[in-house]
Amino acid sequence: MSILHINQIAAHLKREFLPHLDLSDLQDRSESNPAVLSRALTALGIQALTGFTPQAAAACVIDGFSDNGIDGVAVDDAHERIVLVQTKWHHNGRKNLNQAEALKLRNGAEDLFAARFERFNPRLRALESDLNQALLNTQTKITIALVSTGSDQLGAEVIRPLEDFCDEINSDGEMIDLIVLGTRALHDFIVNGASSRGVDIDVHLTGWGSTDTPYRAYYGVANATQIAEWYEQHGERLFDGNLRDALGHTPVNDDLTATLWNEPEHFWYFNNGITVLAEEVRRSVRDSPNREYGRFSVTGATIVNGAQTAASVRSILRKEPERLGDAKIWVRIISLEGCPDGFGSRVTRATNTQNGVEARDFIALDPRQEMIRAQFRLQFNKTYGLRRSSEPITGDDGCEVDEAAIALACASADPDFAVDAKRQVSSLWSSSEDRVYQALFPENLNVVRMWNSVLVLRAIDERLTALRQEISGRDAGVAVHGNRLIAHLVFSRLSPDVLDDPDATAEGRFAVVGDLTKTMHDQLAAQVAEQHSGAFLGSLFKNHSKCRKLVEDVLAIQTGTFVPTPRVRPKAVDLRSSNARKADAVRVILDEGSLEDGTPLIFRPDTERERRDLLLWISKEPSRGRATWSNDRNSPLTWAVDGERYTPSGLVMRMMVQAGLNPPSGIRGTTRWEVQGKGTLSEIAQQIEAAQDEVVAIAIKWGFTVTKASNQSWFRLEHQDSGQTVYLSRQTKSRSVVVAPETPLDKMRSVVGLDVPAESDYFHDSGLDRFPKRLKSGKRLIHYGYAIKCTDHSAIDGLLRLLTQLATDRDTIEDPPAVHSSDLRIF
Repeated sequence: MSILHINQIAAHLKREFLPHLDLSDLQDRSESNPAVLSRALTALGIQALTGFTPQAAAACVIDGFSDNGIDGVAVDDAHERIVLVQTKWHHNGRKNLNQAEALKLRNGAEDLFAARFERFNPRLRALESDLNQALLNTQTKITIALVSTGSDQLGAEVIRPLEDFCDEINSDGEMIDLIVLGTRALHDFIVNGASSRGVDIDVHLTGWGSTDTPYRAYYGVANATQIAEWYEQHGERLFDGNLRDALGHTPVNDDLTATLWNEPEHFWYFNNGITVLAEEVRRSVRDSPNREYGRFSVTGATIVNGAQTAASVRSILRKEPERLGDAKIWVRIISLEGCPDGFGSRVTRATNTQNGVEARDFIALDPRQEMIRAQFRLQFNKTYGLRRSSEPITGDDGCEVDEAAIALACASADPDFAVDAKRQVSSLWSSSEDRVYQALFPENLNVVRMWNSVLVLRAIDERLTALRQEISGRDAGVAVHGNRLIAHLVFSRLSPDVLDDPDATAEGRFAVVGDLTKTMHDQLAAQVAEQHSGAFLGSLFKNHSKCRKLVEDVLAIQTGTFVPTPRVRPKAVDLRSSNARKADAVRVILDEGSLEDGTPLIFRPDTERERRDLLLWISKEPSRGRATWSNDRNSPLTWAVDGERYTPSGLVMRMMVQAGLNPPSGIRGTTRWEVQGKGTLSEIAQQIEAAQDEVVAIAIKWGFTVTKASNQSWFRLEHQDSGQTVYLSRQTKSRSVVVAPETPLDKMRSVVGLDVPAESDYFHDSGLDRFPKRLKSGKRLIHYGYAIKCTDHSAIDGLLRLLTQLATDRDTIEDPPAVHSSDLRIF
């Protein structure tokens, strides 16, 4: 965008926002002062994302001394959203936010989520009450907005810390998003206002068809990567031209992502697809030679149905983009040219309000549920609701199946079920064949236990509701976001036989529940304050491993003895089982750090068609077959022809289109791009994984369960007998094992091949999430331990052998049989 556009934005800011801004702390309050225009720009960004009036948006600007890296904070009650804004004004748009500002914003966001309002200035403190209420709302979402007069694209070094921060919070459910508003988006908002048009996209369809009566529409099959890249490029405006109404409407569905992850080739069969409305649709005749392949230029496009589908494929694109190669999605594009007024609104309303079939409707067909209903009627003469109704069954009349599922989940000895009930409650009844559902509703389910569990859960919820009126701040947040974990703790402290007693209510055996709820809440809140003082509570209580540790610590305080909680919930997908798909090659290479920025790559054809047609096209201009590597998880390849960034698959498909070829609906690009002397990207990733597998096999041999730690840089090794935890670097070239700070280092020195640090030489990393914290520098606590470097696999084997011996208190230990790669299980 030009300086002309920036000047037009400046004029709008001066006219609409300057009269309402608090500039009392500035000596220079002139309209030309960049600090003044920056505050006005913050207010514009807030207005664009919330719809606030200029006066209300200006009141959200907190820029100034002690703003903690945040220039604006808005609590948007209408959309159940908190918006955090960081702004950069520059008169010619040549400067944008830098890494230091991004890191400061991240730190400020952490303080805000932890309700550490004392670290902010009075302007933020004036919003404290509204922020507290929003943070207590389990439906609240967070938007971090980077607003500037620069480009809509920020450098990787700026955006990555914030993306990592969002990924860390969203690892347990989508709660926070990141949006960049540059000159183009801001100018578009000023010109078009809240009724801004949709986005312009290119659509590639296979097996396409069309209809012209009464209105023009096209339909066909699109590769999932294409839809994900639309979302990646255009963000929430893909779903609504209005920025503020689009925010928060695109939750990621766990069932959809599970299908994409495990069986992407079946996704088309299991998914309803997406519907796109467009101002105009034009088919490229040159690129659409037949019905097998068609290319369409779509102007003013909006996805009006299928937002969860788009959000789910985008979430996979960001984690393991290669998994989308085989996934296909049904797409309908409806052109609004020639349609009567209001037709688009009718399509939107009809496609989103027709009665959908939910998983609960299917489990109602499960014979065991009919048996439960019959036994419930016979035992208590009460109603057990299976099918959805406008008048759900409550109180003494009985209960619904979903209430029973939540109660049984909280009553389970394994806290993972209670976390599931908080994280995504529908996962408790995703299908009658699902192992989690079958564990909660076994063939021999005792209906007395089920009904008593419901009654106890109701009593817990009633006490928590009253308790929230007596407390505030983080403690109140624990009562709201941690309600299912508190319920699990209460159930854990009830007499073992009470839930099976049909006369428990009449005998008053549940009278202790109220006081027990208060006790469990207080002790859980204390542990949260000690272990997770800076955590976003909405995310914390959806994290299985962190919640398990909280439960174990609270119960240890209660009983005076530490007892590991049982693990009876069926495991999540085994990513290394024989029928699992391979990990994304790009992600493996990025995690290992094995390629430097600028590493050259050469295209190598993988099919006879590519060798025959594409190589001929490349031979006319050799740069067409060259690219360079960037350590960017979304688009790591830069094409030598246009300097634009692509995914490996996306670049191959782009090359095919430019060569006049019809690209397939899916392609595995990592097998086509080669680093000379190292092999293709897929081969490089396979080499890395093979080295990782060797180390993981050693860990499993010594009785450790291997999982991926929270920041993905480490494997977490947890001993199955002792519960001892150590961390193993996923970067095979480092060969580092981090042990807990209480580990006796003197015994480590006896193992050949270990570089053991001094007792004062601690290693700090946020990924060591099971280890204690200490101050390293500054004011923030960070997890720590001892990093022991191992010269080779034999040294790792010797170290894990010694740790197993120490943990099990044995003088000697026999060497167990080796573990083969086919037996690896990483959860």
